[in-house]
Amino acid sequence: MMEFGQNRNQVVFTNRARCRDCCRCIRVCPVEAIGIRDGQAYVDERRCISCGTCIRECPQKAKSYRRDVVEAQDLVQAGRVAVSLAPSFACLFKEWQTRRIPSALRKLGFSYVAETASGAEWVAHQTADYVRTRPDRVSITSACPAVVQYVLRYRPALREALVPVVSPMLAHARALKTRLGPEFKVVFIGPCVAKKAEVQADPERSVDVALTFEEMFEWFDMAHVSLADLEESAFDERPDKMARLFPLEGGSLKAAAMPIDYCESQAVTVSGFEPICDVFDAAATLQDGCVLEPLFCSQGCINGPVIGCDVPLFERKRAILNYLNTSDEGSRTNSPADLLQSFADESLAEEAISEEQIRQVLAKTGKEKSEDQLNCGACGYSTCRRQAIAVLRQMAEPEMCVSYVRRMAQRRTDRIIETSPNGIITLDEHLTILHMNSSFKRLFMCTDAVCGKPVSYLMDADPFQKVASGRQELFDDTVHHDKYNLFCHEIIYALRPEGQVVGIFVNLTRAVKHKRKYDELKSQTVQQAHSLLRHQVEMAGKIAEYLGQSTAESEKLLVNLMQIAQDNPVQDKQEAAGWLKDIYTSK
Repeated sequence: MMEFGQNRNQVVFTNRARCRDCCRCIRVCPVEAIGIRDGQAYVDERRCISCGTCIRECPQKAKSYRRDVVEAQDLVQAGRVAVSLAPSFACLFKEWQTRRIPSALRKLGFSYVAETASGAEWVAHQTADYVRTRPDRVSITSACPAVVQYVLRYRPALREALVPVVSPMLAHARALKTRLGPEFKVVFIGPCVAKKAEVQADPERSVDVALTFEEMFEWFDMAHVSLADLEESAFDERPDKMARLFPLEGGSLKAAAMPIDYCESQAVTVSGFEPICDVFDAAATLQDGCVLEPLFCSQGCINGPVIGCDVPLFERKRAILNYLNTSDEGSRTNSPADLLQSFADESLAEEAISEEQIRQVLAKTGKEKSEDQLNCGACGYSTCRRQAIAVLRQMAEPEMCVSYVRRMAQRRTDRIIETSPNGIITLDEHLTILHMNSSFKRLFMCTDAVCGKPVSYLMDADPFQKVASGRQELFDDTVHHDKYNLFCHEIIYALRPEGQVVGIFVNLTRAVKHKRKYDELKSQTVQQAHSLLRHQVEMAGKIAEYLGQSTAESEKLLVNLMQIAQDNPVQDKQEAAGWLKDIYTSK
């Protein structure tokens, strides 16, 4: 999952599935081009200079760059393609491997294999020629694309100081297409992410695809290219040896045969963002002429963010120098292509932010007073003020402030405790009352005046003592407090690291009273049922007795009637029928 609204041509972006909201990318980004939206980091393409610092520093590997291996493979399959290999490649391999790299690149399908050092040679000399024409002015070499983008967007006052010469990559690509023919495509391979952005910005599209060394190794793996299985071979060009120093600090000045004296200020070489800022600050007000050679990556291109190598920097530098000393001497040549370029104004036009707006944001996060502005850097910004500005630019969120979030969480916790219907009390290790919420004070008819007094002032302290001493890990029982006519379910536990004991009291008085009434009603109902049943049994017995007597008398009467009927059948039968009718009618 990529970042919000990502442009398919965007060079540096965030993998949202990996982003863990640690704010490290914000902290290390030299131009504050990374923002936060809904808790997720994203790269503002308008502000990003593609230096790759966030890619190098992200601990979750959530920052990545656009991969272009497939595009390069398509070019190779479609026709003739030349490859321009950055001179820093020598620090990636052992000496025997370095001599087999040309064969490995040809194995991938490249028709022409050359070193970008050829372009570096031409750029170095043309830069020197340009600097000599303006000895009284500041000149900034333009070989590093990250530095160029930084100047154009964030240091517009220094734009005129940039040497109007293309980078070695573009110089070499233009020369290759001039020499080999326009039908040739050019693929550049180097240690720099910013080269991908430089390719996109080049109006002449001199380079068709820019790859990193990481991508080169990926391609080797996909094509099953093993250096151990290849023969040694040479590149198709032999540049001037000194041009191979370009990846190192001072390399371009050395290649141009310009004097470098670290005790003088006419030629200054500097690497790393903060040293570059210091030099640029001084250059803005410098009255004397000088040439500045800035490289955005500390120690130069041998420390590029995607160089694909974990060898110590000292060993990388030695490898470059060893490759220089063991290479064949090339002859100096002139570039067959035009190497000049112009720089357009790309400075960011941002809406002005007033002090009142900043004050309002600081006030919202509880930092209106200067003593409340911790400037801890946990949010990724060096100061609370810079974070407030980022919030106003919609590149940050107030919730990024750790102290603000902690304070809000504490308020919510306090609010929950204070509004809880259950009584809550906090004691210290000596069972002295530290705090009580409103429900506790209402249940036990007390005020804050009892704070600082022992809990025994209000109730039996034995359950608290058992928990505080460790004899009982948790007290969980229902207790009747006669003094307050309360029935409470009590949960008492200890906060060992804080040396505190917490009691939670759930009022069961109403429930207990309801249960008692229910039990009484139940008992009365059972008694009434027993009484009713006994009465019904007695009634049934009496009814049975009455029925028995009536049956006996009826039987006796019938016997007498039968006897009478036998003595006088007609007359007596009629009389008997009349008597029976009278008897049943009366009933």
